[in-house]
Amino acid sequence: MVRFCYYLKFNVTKIPELKFCKLSPKLFQVLLHKHVIGVTNNRSIFREAIYVLYGNPILFLLPSVGLVISVTIEAAFVVGLYNNNNQNYFPSVNILITSLFFVAFTIIYFQLLITRNAILKRRLRVVSPRHGTEILLIFVIYSIYALVIVQIGGYEGAVRKSFLVDSDRFSLYVEKLKTSADVIAIIPSGIAIIMFSTIFSIIFNSWMVLVLSRYQDMNMHVFYQSLKDLIGIITHGEEMKNMVWMFVLTSAVSVLEFTLANIAILPEPSALQLYIFQFVISGIIELIYFPFFLTCLYLILLPRTYFR
Repeated sequence: MVRFCYYLKFNVTKIPELKFCKLSPKLFQVLLHKHVIGVTNNRSIFREAIYVLYGNPILFLLPSVGLVISVTIEAAFVVGLYNNNNQNYFPSVNILITSLFFVAFTIIYFQLLITRNAILKRRLRVVSPRHGTEILLIFVIYSIYALVIVQIGGYEGAVRKSFLVDSDRFSLYVEKLKTSADVIAIIPSGIAIIMFSTIFSIIFNSWMVLVLSRYQDMNMHVFYQSLKDLIGIITHGEEMKNMVWMFVLTSAVSVLEFTLANIAILPEPSALQLYIFQFVISGIIELIYFPFFLTCLYLILLPRTYFR
């Protein structure tokens, strides 16, 4: 049982009840569960997440790969659109979008696994051998999430385009709002977009975290059970408080990303250069925040796994 005492990088001597670790397995889990709840059910959840990220820089690897892929493809697309500004440019864009969906799913799935393993270096959970079912469940949840994001993104694009004067394909794709009147006018729609994107981001990522960390017997029934359990968790006292803090922080990040996606923040040398610059800045913010976001969700949701 000594090997389990290093959970979340806590040395055994830092938990008084476990100093000698001469306990029955059941009592050991009860005491460790009590200690973990004490660590995670307070506002130091952000500090604990930073500690995990500091000790596991590999958590930034896959987001970095995603950033490189997205920036490269986006830059190539908009430069091509700039040089060939017509409605027939790149007719196979739907194939590209579908390919990017599967790339994004692969990155998300392995990021979830790496984050879980970084936190639970000595897991108290019996890993289910049904990896196919696990992948299918995550794929279904992520697909639903992607459809929601597409709808929100479509609405966001329509709102931004309604303020633009030029109607050519390039302008509609890259132009940002520049005047203070346009920025003020977009605020009500922006608030709705930011709130819904933040809420759905927390819900669907929490759902995937639960599937990968809570259940020993992985089957399709977990799809329904995990959603039911998620509703119970986010309405619970301590977990709800942590989720509220996550909502506040994620909303702040969403405000930055919405601004970079729709509003010109710098005097533009050209629409193309400004678009690529703000796209890269937005990607860097996502690169830094997403590993932190997932780590916080695991720290919030994991304590309820031990008695499943």
